[in-house]
Parts: sequence; C-alpha cells; structure tokens
Amino acid sequence: MLPVPPVTSVIASDVILTWQAPYNNGSPITKYLITIRQSDNTFTESPYCDGQLEAIRTNLRCTIPLASLTASPYSLVQGNTVNAKVIAYNFYGPSTESDSGSGAIIVLVP
Repeated sequence: MLPVPPVTSVIASDVILTWQAPYNNGSPITKYLITIRQSDNTFTESPYCDGQLEAIRTNLRCTIPLASLTASPYSLVQGNTVNAKVIAYNFYGPSTESDSGSGAIIVLVP
C-alpha cells in the first residue's frame, strides 16, 4: 500500500487537502495519518485532519483553516507552500508514507 501524494488547495480562508485511497490488499482502510509541513520542515499531525473520523476517511478530504497554518506550530507565511503526507492503516498495519504532495501557495489577503 503506497498512498499517492496528497493535493492541497487554498480556497478563501481554508486549505483543502485531498488524497486517493491506496490499494488496500483486500482489507478496508481503518484510518489515515495526515501530517503537514511546518516552517522548520518537520511534519506534524493536524487536529483538523483526524483520519480516524469516518467523514474524513470516506471523503478522502479535510479542511484546515488557513489561520491555523500561519500560527504555531506550523508558522507558515505568505509565499510558503502547504505540503502534506499521508499514511493509510488497515488490518495489515500502516502503509509506507506518501511522498509530500505539491503544495498550494499561501496568499494572505488583507
């Protein structure tokens, strides 16, 4: 199971993160771990993308307020990209972590 890199889009004051379900070897995906790159280049789980929640797990999508990504611990600023990675879990355990998806550029509107 290798997830495809996720895609981020900035829409108004939100970042929309989407991904594709990987091949699951015949066992349903039970959760996703979604991490987002901070300004120091480390990846941290976002509370807005709880991949155990059924709605996020089945829709393969989560919405993150842009304000939460410009605040600590992410501390992203205008011109930064929003990059994310995904790990899928099922009966067989965790997948390999996806590559970092090509990120949307943060543009702050005054």
